[in-house]
Amino acid sequence: MRLMERDKEILEYVCKFRCLTTEQITHLFGMNIKVCQRRLRVLCKGGYLNKRSIPSTAGNSPNLFYLGKAGLSLLGVRALKPRFGMQFTHMQMNTDLLLKIFCSFRDSSIEVNILPEHVIKKQELDIVPDGAFCLTKQHQSVLLLLENDSPETEIVKSSLYHPDIETKILKYIQMFRDNDVGFYNKYFKRDFLRFRLFVIVSTSKRFKAIKSLVKEYDEHGFVWITTLKKFNQNPCGDIWQVPATEKADLSII
Repeated sequence: MRLMERDKEILEYVCKFRCLTTEQITHLFGMNIKVCQRRLRVLCKGGYLNKRSIPSTAGNSPNLFYLGKAGLSLLGVRALKPRFGMQFTHMQMNTDLLLKIFCSFRDSSIEVNILPEHVIKKQELDIVPDGAFCLTKQHQSVLLLLENDSPETEIVKSSLYHPDIETKILKYIQMFRDNDVGFYNKYFKRDFLRFRLFVIVSTSKRFKAIKSLVKEYDEHGFVWITTLKKFNQNPCGDIWQVPATEKADLSII
């Protein structure tokens, strides 16, 4: 089969995220769902993609696509077959968040580059965000790290000795003070002066708890917070609050 330029881009993004659903690929490329489905079938038939169904109790199971033998050969990478479980569910949520940010800048003058969590994990850094992205306009760039707290699986603050959000925030503050962004400079090919941390929470109660915690420790105002509901309505709009400065309804730009 003959690959089109968009086919190669689809393969590259599937490789970047390890796997993507039909819906995610459709949003990423702004394609009609039927056109996308037909093209994905062609790529599967040519061995460039493999697919498997995601277990679901809500009707039809969505298809998940990952690189096939021909796709692995074309991009020169090793096979990474997705495994289902709690980590997979969280990874898919993080992918959705990054893709929404990416698509929100599709028709703007701002260039956005995204970095999935699994790539960061390989670096064995002291702290691993749920993703990262870089915004560039007129040769000026800013680094933004993503923390997705919407599953609410972590304790906000605990007197016991185990990881909690308080410990994580303190690590980010130390990272900010040390300007420890060497890996991100190398990956995005930029020279960042520190970063912003974007925290997304699921409920108003959780929002208040983490906002209070951040206000206690973040004297620099680099931690921004919003709820998942507001984020889904407008990922880069006037939805972010900065606890350290009491600023509210700020835009991501």
